[in-house]
Amino acid sequence: MRSEPDNPPALMSRSGPSPLRAGLISLALASAVLLPFNFALLGNAPENDSFFTLTPSGRAGLVMLSAVFLAALYWLLAVKTRWLRRRWRGRGALIAVDIVLGWLIYLAAYHLSPQLYYSYYLTLFDTLPAQWVIDAEVDWGALRAIVIPGAKDRLSDLLASAGFWAVLPYTAMLHGAGRR
Repeated sequence: MRSEPDNPPALMSRSGPSPLRAGLISLALASAVLLPFNFALLGNAPENDSFFTLTPSGRAGLVMLSAVFLAALYWLLAVKTRWLRRRWRGRGALIAVDIVLGWLIYLAAYHLSPQLYYSYYLTLFDTLPAQWVIDAEVDWGALRAIVIPGAKDRLSDLLASAGFWAVLPYTAMLHGAGRR
């Protein structure tokens, strides 16, 4: 493994937050910004929000699944940042390109995630048929709901929105971690 003494890779630097800490800080920041929407939703939860139809153990499992999914996604974003920094040195636009690529990766994962969650629901409900639930076409309305959150969104949309917007400070922190 090669290492540049004057520009260490972001994942190896001890001068900034680790990718895990940067991810937690970023998610907390994005969640705090979206807190008013979360309170509005929790006090006025849509009847068709499937989260509120689950048992407490089903909800806990869904939260754990989401946490593991987000952790894996943010790990992928950290690997992407490290790869870009190794190959694109000394360019001022790198962080902007990195953030846009991170958002595109996040949106692609969001588009594919219904299959993961449907698979979880299959373990909870015996009556659900085994099927593919991802549409071939992108649901632009759903993507807009996570980019521009609203008080009437489902809880999953608000949490996805927090994850989407957390990519911005997360990527910035990963770039800052390699500077001395």
